[in-house]
Amino acid sequence: MSILYAPVLLISASLIAAAPAWAQADFEQGVEARYAGDTATALQIFNDLLEADPENADVWVQLGFIYLGMEAREQARIAFETALSLAPDYNDAKLGLARLAWYEGEPDRALEYLNSAGGTEEATALRAQILSAPPRDTPQRWRTDFTLAYRDLSRGLPPWTETNFALGYRLSDTTAITGEIQYAERFNTSNTYVSATLSRGLTNGGELFGLIGGAPDATFRPEAQLILGGVFPLTNTTNDDIQIWGRLIANASRYATGNVESAALGGQLRLLQDHVRIGSTWSVLSDETGNTRTGLAFDAEWQVHNRVRLLAGYSDAPETSDGFTLDVRSMQLGARIALDQIQLGLTAVREERRSYDTGGIVLSVTRRF
Repeated sequence: MSILYAPVLLISASLIAAAPAWAQADFEQGVEARYAGDTATALQIFNDLLEADPENADVWVQLGFIYLGMEAREQARIAFETALSLAPDYNDAKLGLARLAWYEGEPDRALEYLNSAGGTEEATALRAQILSAPPRDTPQRWRTDFTLAYRDLSRGLPPWTETNFALGYRLSDTTAITGEIQYAERFNTSNTYVSATLSRGLTNGGELFGLIGGAPDATFRPEAQLILGGVFPLTNTTNDDIQIWGRLIANASRYATGNVESAALGGQLRLLQDHVRIGSTWSVLSDETGNTRTGLAFDAEWQVHNRVRLLAGYSDAPETSDGFTLDVRSMQLGARIALDQIQLGLTAVREERRSYDTGGIVLSVTRRF
């Protein structure tokens, strides 16, 4: 077994001694299950212990190493950082964060954690491995997204086309900035929309974001737009069987025909180690005439393979299009395929509007480098 994956005994005697006898016995059973490769049993035991004592740093560290072995890196990070917040001198938690940084291709950050993790055998071995390893590629901080959309319209109306290009950069492990330009043609009229987005990850795995954009001399896109929102866990993110997440988005837009404001509140179930997602979103909108409208949307995802995720969606909600707000019923079916540094997406879309229907496809390509 390589040094990188060498088992680490992560029991803090001072913390465990204070626990009830039954909890200590369960803890030891969980450790044995983890070392035996019985991940499901280990997760169940440690999650049960966590419900009884959410401030048990030893349990958080054990969960961190389990998630690290599952390559659930964000959940591992949350577990290790939670352990450190409860026990700032917990060297095993620092060792776990060092391993995580090493896996993510950031040896300097890994060494920083190791320098404060003491001179244990495991820390010394990992430090030696990092120092003797050949240089790695730099972390993938850039991201490009290219999207093409084509839609046919009923009643002999001309088709819609749209081309989007976005370039993003990770300023840090938790912060990213993205610039995007969109060129769209509708009814033989074109609009160019430009936006900038700033996003920041939270320690609990959630994310906040803000977007500012606009289309000069717009006819159907907003002349100016501000969007603020976020996604955040409502339950313990270390529970792989079921997680509940919330999402909140506020939108203020100025169109040639007037101002439009909206808010959306949604929830999502993440099941079976995040292989299945089921969500719904309720929205309320004040249109350009001051009238209030509401809508409802549903979405679902299913990871059928470690590289393939299927998507479906349905909505019956107001949409501002061509400078006017109208109710639109929309259905989508699609798939995303991950190919190393490239992700491909294909979605079929159908919409029912008051004056015409649309149907088409959306093709997307995402690359990280």
